[in-house]
Amino acid sequence: MRLLRYLSVLLFVGMGGLFAPAASVAAVGFFPVGEDFASTGGAAGSYKIKMPVAGAAYYPQIDFWKHAFLDELTGSSSDPAFLEDLMRIQYLVQQPASFYQRLKEFNVRVAAVKAAHGGYDDWQALEHALSDLEASHLFPAARLAAIKILPSDVYVTLPKRGFILADVGAGLLHGELTHRLQWAALIMEFEADPTVWNYTPLELFIKIGVFDSLPGADRRSLWSHLFDQAGRGMRESGGSFFASNDPWLPDGFRHPDRLTLELGIQAGASVPAGLGTISSGVSQRYRQRLVAVNREVDAQNKDFYADLMGREDLQQAAYQKLTASLTGQFVVINELLVHKDDVQDYNKENDTTTSLRMALSRLKWKGDTSSSELKSLNKISATKYPRDLVATVKGMKKSKSSYDPATIVGARFSPFILPGPDAAELAEMGALGPNPLPKSKK
Repeated sequence: MRLLRYLSVLLFVGMGGLFAPAASVAAVGFFPVGEDFASTGGAAGSYKIKMPVAGAAYYPQIDFWKHAFLDELTGSSSDPAFLEDLMRIQYLVQQPASFYQRLKEFNVRVAAVKAAHGGYDDWQALEHALSDLEASHLFPAARLAAIKILPSDVYVTLPKRGFILADVGAGLLHGELTHRLQWAALIMEFEADPTVWNYTPLELFIKIGVFDSLPGADRRSLWSHLFDQAGRGMRESGGSFFASNDPWLPDGFRHPDRLTLELGIQAGASVPAGLGTISSGVSQRYRQRLVAVNREVDAQNKDFYADLMGREDLQQAAYQKLTASLTGQFVVINELLVHKDDVQDYNKENDTTTSLRMALSRLKWKGDTSSSELKSLNKISATKYPRDLVATVKGMKKSKSSYDPATIVGARFSPFILPGPDAAELAEMGALGPNPLPKSKK
């Protein structure tokens, strides 16, 4: 993804072996039995962390979290509940079986969306289903896209406002919906049993963004650590893929590249049954993007593997042409494409709106009525709040003196749908063959 990946990887490279839970730990559902471990820092017993994995083999993870994040996560604003949920997230994204099981469940929803919209291909059904899932958890509805790698100082402002965008400008292997798929798996894990989580997915998303916006984010980033480790699926030395003995594999789907590789490129080779629509959509989009990159390689007569910056330039030029049809739909704000109908909504997202979104998500998913923001729902106005929040509150009904959580339905306008391939692209995509890579001019 962002420049943060390349900075943070210096901190995390080589640490993958520390994170593999003991294979012998008995499991309950998808999470092995938890234990309470007293803090090894500060006053004895000053806080406890309920680990998602039991057993001494997992102690190194405590040490690593303490080294990288714990001093700030458990300082004067100590929040061990947040830390506990972060560890749950890390466990999920590092365990392919658990991660894929949740994507299988989400795949059912993607297939249903495709069946309900006869004109959709698999990729468009995936985009729509992701939009619906995010809406159900009160994520902002403003449609955003990045057609180039955003500067870190721009990107880190998005999660703390709740924005999860179509990352069109991310690298070919990174994929533009990969982070949304990571969060789809997380959301499905949360929905399986909301009671075991301390925070809702939206709260976690925003809290991660707030943490990463603090000074020093170039040295440590929760987002990079959990979701954006720099992959090695397409090496500068020639584009080889992950090998079975690659030491990065234990880090699982913290590497966006690995998800695109397994779902989109080597589809069918290592992907379990039940992911057909998602896998087909990711595979289709990878090949559509690859065709655009190969055309640019020919147009510029440059070698894709020559150097990192040259590769980024080729991909950016390709994606700009691929998304040229979006020009009339989007305007540029802070180097980000914002749908022209959503500019006011984008500008209205602030601390007040994110606090209300988090309160509504807690009410809906945790039955929590304690938030002070809920007392001012009758004061929500269209002039100060985004349209989706206004529509959501308007649709809520009171049950006695409090609002009925069942009536909280996050609003969405037409989802962000990128154009599918035309006839010429389809022909070139069909000629790529299995496991396709960008052209080399060597």
